[in-house]
Amino acid sequence: MRDATHATTTVVGPAGGTVVATAGNGTTYALTIPRGALRTPTAITLTPVTALTGLPAPVDLVAAVHGAPDGLHFALPGKLTITLPQPS
Repeated sequence: MRDATHATTTVVGPAGGTVVATAGNGTTYALTIPRGALRTPTAITLTPVTALTGLPAPVDLVAAVHGAPDGLHFALPGKLTITLPQPS
């Protein structure tokens, strides 16, 4: 299940940039896209995932994020950094 209330959309162009989303539990997802990875400005959305369904076995989900648009290809690799919240 996706948590659309915590989704973030950022337009990233040929100069590169970073898209950051923070889930309801405080987990932060930062997708860094380097200069030259995209040819044109593109709206990129990160949506935190709260649960996975349809798997053959139960999964203890620690952190997951969905990236959009589907099928987007980078000319250079991006980097996804996941930062878990500190235990209280």
